[in-house]
Amino acid sequence: MPRPLNLRLSLGSALTFSGTTANCEAMITSASDSIKATMTLKQGSRVVDSWSGSGTGIVFLEGDCKVTKGVTYTLTVEGTRNGVAFEPATVTRTC
Repeated sequence: MPRPLNLRLSLGSALTFSGTTANCEAMITSASDSIKATMTLKQGSRVVDSWSGSGTGIVFLEGDCKVTKGVTYTLTVEGTRNGVAFEPATVTRTC
């Protein structure tokens, strides 16, 4: 019988802006499992910046980058838990 998936992606306020700086955060937790994750900020299909990390049980990703006021950006978090891809999570906001 497979174990229930207890992975939680926490993106409560993952994408905020301070002037023309985007502040990106994500926290991925899953008991004592192996986690690899990448957080990518895009403007349309163009990648603005990305950050990656890995760990056991928890991975916290954070990063800042320059953006343009009035433009819409999408932050996506994707990765694997014990080698199996988890459903990506996204948040979209306008600077």
